[in-house]
Amino acid sequence: MTAIIAPQAVGQLIGALLIITFFVKEPNLIFDKYTWRNVVTGIVWAIGNIFMFIAAGNPHIGQAVATTLSQCGVIVGTFGGIFILSEKKTSRQMVYVTIGSILIVIGSILISNLSSLHW
Repeated sequence: MTAIIAPQAVGQLIGALLIITFFVKEPNLIFDKYTWRNVVTGIVWAIGNIFMFIAAGNPHIGQAVATTLSQCGVIVGTFGGIFILSEKKTSRQMVYVTIGSILIVIGSILISNLSSLHW
């Protein structure tokens, strides 16, 4: 498990530091409050990925269900962006985001329970 996650995390950190230092040329952005808010959402996403790898390795769950459930991270990312990063949405957009999130959850529940259905 750590053979997959640790090198990827180190590479992403080094890549982000290089991009900010050499291409954006604003290294002070590393200490900006918005950067740290994004770090928090990234850590939450990373924890979700770890659990996906654990679930995928479990023979009782399987790769298909684990991958499907991992896509529920889109919900975390969407609402995290809206509430943590204070993205502005109209009431109509929020209705669409909520409906989409509910459909994702319903789809995940259906796919997770397919094995219990006997055709």
